[in-house]
Amino acid sequence: MKNRNYNLSMAQIMKYADWIKENWSITGGLITQADAGKILGKTRTRIRQMINEGKLKAYRYENDPPFVSYADVIKLLNTQGEEKKKHIIDKIFPWSEKWIKDFYDLPEDSNIQDVKEATLKMIKNVSEAKTRGDIEKALPKIFKQKKDANTK
Repeated sequence: MKNRNYNLSMAQIMKYADWIKENWSITGGLITQADAGKILGKTRTRIRQMINEGKLKAYRYENDPPFVSYADVIKLLNTQGEEKKKHIIDKIFPWSEKWIKDFYDLPEDSNIQDVKEATLKMIKNVSEAKTRGDIEKALPKIFKQKKDANTK
């Protein structure tokens, strides 16, 4: 990293502070590329590539390294999570379709989209569960089968 001379005048400091204040409210917060990388689980190099690809917008003050929007990084993180869930479903789906239909008591002639949506809903509910009760609500059939087995 380059050595920077931070012997700034009060006018320069105020100009920078005004720029940060103005852009902070427009962008939903400004963070460094390193911080964006930590949040997204990516390297700074990958964050720079994402800026070059137009996936993230750079906000640059004069010749300083660019910032990125915190709000955009969080949106990308949420999108990234949904894409990963869909990828997992697409990967496991071929062998699990019958089991999923059975699990949700879906009719045999249910279309594939209904089955995928039911699976994504289950993954979302389980991932958001905070207590055992929440998990039981998300996976009622499993817990019912477990209770039935224990009462035999």
